[in-house]
Amino acid sequence: MKGTPIPDVKLATGKKVTEILEENDADNELPEDLRNLMERAVRLRAHMDRNPQDAQNKRALQNTESKIRRLVDYYQGDEIDAEFEYDYETAEEILEG
Repeated sequence: MKGTPIPDVKLATGKKVTEILEENDADNELPEDLRNLMERAVRLRAHMDRNPQDAQNKRALQNTESKIRRLVDYYQGDEIDAEFEYDYETAEEILEG
């Protein structure tokens, strides 16, 4: 199937993909960028539990969690609940459910 074009959803339906997902209640409770960073943080934390001496990934985890906290501040009140605070346990619960 190499070289098969991807159809343009907006051309076919007249709506954006996000609009279609919202109409069918299929959108996530968290913005995609925040969810992806949380998944990365959970993977990095699991790696750090197995390899505590890995300084490079420890720094990557710190940077990722910092990005998450900044995004939470940005999205609070609009996209996510105003009371939401990031911590590892919360991220694990959200991603499992």
